[in-house]
Amino acid sequence: MRKAWSVFQRDLKISIKDPMAIWMIIAPILIALVILWIAPGISETTVNFAVDEKLDAAYIQTLSDYASVETLDGADAVNERVMRRDEVIGLTQGKTGPILVRQGNETENTMTIAKVLTAMAVTGATGGEASGSFGFLSFRDETSPLKRALSITLLIMISVITSMLISMGLVDEKNDQTIKAANVTPMKQSVYVLSKSLIGVLALLFTSVITLFILGITDINWVQILIMIFVNAMISIIVAFVIGLASTDYIEAASSVKMLMLPMIASVLVYELTDPVWHITVWWSPFYWAYRGITEIILGTAQWGSTLLYAGIIIVISVVVFSLCLKRIRKSLQ
Repeated sequence: MRKAWSVFQRDLKISIKDPMAIWMIIAPILIALVILWIAPGISETTVNFAVDEKLDAAYIQTLSDYASVETLDGADAVNERVMRRDEVIGLTQGKTGPILVRQGNETENTMTIAKVLTAMAVTGATGGEASGSFGFLSFRDETSPLKRALSITLLIMISVITSMLISMGLVDEKNDQTIKAANVTPMKQSVYVLSKSLIGVLALLFTSVITLFILGITDINWVQILIMIFVNAMISIIVAFVIGLASTDYIEAASSVKMLMLPMIASVLVYELTDPVWHITVWWSPFYWAYRGITEIILGTAQWGSTLLYAGIIIVISVVVFSLCLKRIRKSLQ
């Protein structure tokens, strides 16, 4: 372990002196600040209502004069419509009057307009002062869908970015003939691989935690999300070793590692933009399971069973990839 610690210290010194390595750690933090800046300003100006058809017809007609109204059959249908990604306010029939149903991520202006229009509709339907009382049903999701999607994508992207640190370190070791020198020492190849991975793992954890705090995503199960972030990094670390040992310079290594962005982006787009029935097309991607797991954790709907299942799937995929690459890694370490 003393030799492994020496390798880690050497990697740390190289990373501190390398502007490229420092930039790869700082870049995700800067992106998080940009997300924090732009996400709250993106909202719709038109108020859309999903209304239970059991409400009084005159009430629905009056509301239609001021807003876009979609009538649905029953409170469950209204709740399901509200929970979709677009901004829609729900209205269902309660015991004492209509109940406003919100997802929780609507802007303050939208909710103010919705309350005013609802009161106007009640007044118009009764021909006098608003009667009865309003109820409010708010789901837990209080994060903007755009901010949440960008934040989770950034967390997954950090694993790809930090894996470049490992790849660049291996290129440096190769050029200095350090790898060949390590082969004549008592250090096992497995210990060497582990020591070369430490710098990337620590950078990953540090950057991810800072990013979550910047984005204000702190009311979460930290153990669950750190597990998902760590296991998601496994595939990136494996690929970093294969690419780093095969590359001749930093530019080649960084460019090759960026290829991991393709399955990552595909996984995010399929999850966010397609019907769940099509998600099977990206089940092969560890990034899909990481995105799904982190989404549930941030929404507060994650159970330990599902989190461990997603983590287990990612580990299995990583083991398969590692087995396929093991011969090449061992040959490159000779």
